[in-house]
Formats: sequence, C-alpha cells, structure tokens
Amino acid sequence: MAAHGDNVAFGSGKQAVVLATISGGSVTVDAEFSDNRGEVLALAFSPDGGLLAAGDASLFLVPF
Repeated sequence: MAAHGDNVAFGSGKQAVVLATISGGSVTVDAEFSDNRGEVLALAFSPDGGLLAAGDASLFLVPF
C-alpha cells in the first residue's frame, strides 16, 4: 500500500492496482488497473504524488 495526501493505492491480489480516495472516514475507489504480470508486491508514489509505480512478483515494474 502507498499513500499520498488523501490518495491511496493498494494491490488487489489479482495482478491489479486499485487507486482510491479517503475522505471523512470513507474510501472511494477511483480506478483499477490490471497491467501487472504478477501479484503486486510494492507500490510507491513520487514525492509530488503525480506518479505511481507498482512492482510485481514477476519483477515487472509498471509506472502509472
């Protein structure tokens, strides 16, 4: 899982990354991406929150 401000990203366990917004205690899913080749193991936002990178079990790195 990775967070930046109100935005959070997490691996869904099915080779996908879910982007969501947290506000007032509720979570709203904004998008889901299935570009990874294996189970998502690592996520990181860039310092400004404009980019997200996802690393998976097949050693594949996907920039978003």
